[in-house]
Amino acid sequence: LAQKVDSTFKKPTRMAVSFCVTDEIFAVSVSRNKTISKYYMLGIISVSYVGWIAGTAFGAVLGGVLPAVISDALGIAIYGMFLAIILPAARDDSRYLKVIIIAVILSCMFKWFPVLNKVSSGFVIIICAVIASAAGALLYPIDDAEEMEENK
Repeated sequence: LAQKVDSTFKKPTRMAVSFCVTDEIFAVSVSRNKTISKYYMLGIISVSYVGWIAGTAFGAVLGGVLPAVISDALGIAIYGMFLAIILPAARDDSRYLKVIIIAVILSCMFKWFPVLNKVSSGFVIIICAVIASAAGALLYPIDDAEEMEENK
């Protein structure tokens, strides 16, 4: 994402935006074929956070009222939303698919390998995300010429 932002992103702006970036905001931003301005990021962050807060409020109010079947279905829906974010990018660019496969393999290792399966699920998500994204950055660095071509 840092490679896609325009020159108006100074250090304070980068720090503020980095605090607000979620996986959905990241996925939508990096899939954009243009340079990203701070106003674009402000808009996408604002809309996302309003939706997040409203969804949390509705969940808190309706969570105890909804039947268990609907509650369970909504718990699964988050995985479908995540797949809807990553699959288009993976279909369009095999580099994304390879990084996703790395994350899946790591996740399976933490599920089935002795000792690794003792790590809590929250840490597993963080570890897999960091290792897979680092692998993607090392295997597929974006050089300045490629970045300039993408931003045209």
